[in-house]
Parts: sequence; C-alpha cells; structure tokens
Amino acid sequence: MSLAERGTEVGTLQTLMIGPASLERARAMLECLGGFEAELVASEDGRYDVQVNLASDRDINRVLGAIDTHVCDRADGPARLDLDGRRYSIEPATT
Repeated sequence: MSLAERGTEVGTLQTLMIGPASLERARAMLECLGGFEAELVASEDGRYDVQVNLASDRDINRVLGAIDTHVCDRADGPARLDLDGRRYSIEPATT
C-alpha cells in the first residue's frame, strides 16, 4: 500500500511544501529527506520547492526533525515551510 493510499485510508494525508530559493538548495533539502516521499516541484517563476507527503503526525515530526538538522548543519539561512495553508520558518540555531 502506497503512502498516499494509507493517508487516504486514515484521512490524514498532508502535504508539506518547503520553499528553497534555488535548485541547489532544493536538491540539498531533497537529499536530507531521502527517507521520505519527497519530490522537487518547479514553480512558474523558476524557483524550486520540495513537496513532502505526510501520512501521520509521526511523519510530520520526523520530517521537521530532519529539516531542522539540515538547516542547522548548513547554517546559511532558514527553511520556509507551508503546511495546510500555514507558513512556518525553521531558522539555523545561533550560538
């Protein structure tokens, strides 16, 4: 059973959009999300987003943890997220 089918079955499939500004940053984000159902999506303005399908709250927590680790390791700016029409930002940790 695919992730989409499981999400439909339990009624919890959500899509998280991550909006990196460049193809390079989008590819790096996609690489850090290798264990999830994630894909690059080209926008009309030439930017690339990463779309992640999530079937449960556990998936959301795991993806957010992976994004947080990636952003903190990279330390060159925030990740901008959109989940269910709400916008979020994960900032690199400051010391």
